Amino acid sequence: MSINLPRKIQHIKPYQEDNYSEGFTIIEVAAVLAVLSSLSAIAVPNIIDTVELSKVDETKAIMNMGAAECLQQYRLDESNFSTFTPASISSDKLATLGYKTKSGSNTCADLMLEPTNSQDKLRYQFGFSIVDGKITKKAFPAEKSRSLGSCKGWAGNNCGASAEQLARWEEEKKLAEKKRVCEATFVEWMNAKNTGSFERWDDSTNTCTKTTWVFEGRITGSKEANDRALAQKYGEKCSDWVTEQRGLNTTNSSDSSGNVVPMSNEFCGNTQYFFCLGENKGSSEAWDSCIEKNKSAKCISDRAKARTSNHSGKYPTSPIPGPDPCGVTVWMCNGTMVFTEEDYKATTCGQKPKDCGFRPHWYCINSEEHMRRPECIEWCTCSGYL
Repeated sequence: MSINLPRKIQHIKPYQEDNYSEGFTIIEVAAVLAVLSSLSAIAVPNIIDTVELSKVDETKAIMNMGAAECLQQYRLDESNFSTFTPASISSDKLATLGYKTKSGSNTCADLMLEPTNSQDKLRYQFGFSIVDGKITKKAFPAEKSRSLGSCKGWAGNNCGASAEQLARWEEEKKLAEKKRVCEATFVEWMNAKNTGSFERWDDSTNTCTKTTWVFEGRITGSKEANDRALAQKYGEKCSDWVTEQRGLNTTNSSDSSGNVVPMSNEFCGNTQYFFCLGENKGSSEAWDSCIEKNKSAKCISDRAKARTSNHSGKYPTSPIPGPDPCGVTVWMCNGTMVFTEEDYKATTCGQKPKDCGFRPHWYCINSEEHMRRPECIEWCTCSGYL
């Protein structure tokens, strides 16, 4: 029996074993490895950087919590918040993320983090400062370009601050510290139940010069309101006595050691008064501050009195302790004042008297006719009679 196979099947060749095995050549394997090596050289560092940047992002989240704590503390206690360190800023936790707080910048006023490894090319320095309840975020990118995006994500335009910005931030930091000290001193003085006036921070001038009136630890707002509170508690006689001291421009005396001697009045109970130029400063510390501030004004006043009184020569004649111009030496002549001895010597007061010798004759000064006689005229001219 014969079977007719299709033509295609008839042309199938029987399996023949080649004289070599199928696979990759060494050149092909080397080429593949080279490609994989190149890809890994690009991908692996990027993967590592991504992992490290995720740690930076976690650190940012911690800093945001710290900023929230600081703002809350500012609302609770403005005068002391700048010394407060938020609890969320844990050194142990930061260390696991490759960060630490920067020395000298670890409070709410100025909180900065920096990499624990100073050679880190990805982690960057960043943080924030708070002035007058406003938060400013700042950062400085690291060497690697991938840190720039993260840096701007935190600080925006403050990433990579200019020299001008750095100077402005430093000035704001110093100003905030001055305000904190000023307000803390005022609060301490007020809480001691003092009565009188005291300087606190003036935001309009950024100086500690705003006079605030307090009566027994309570802000009254004005001198008139203080007087009313005084009269209400101690009667009109005490108020009249205080008003009298103000009109007399009274200043308390001091003892041999320079300590102020408090003043009191029988109509004012046990209250002690510390008057400085007529104003009750309420405490010896405030009195000392007032006296120190007004030393300069007193020295200027005393110098003006000496000049208008035709003082001649060096002034002061002996050193005067205190701020300028108390210790500054000047010279005076006929109501004028110069600042160097050379200029003083050029004045009529500073010139040495001429040696005209003895009067030639007794009659030389009897009359102008006698003064102009040949034997008298030279001596009279030298001596100032002519």
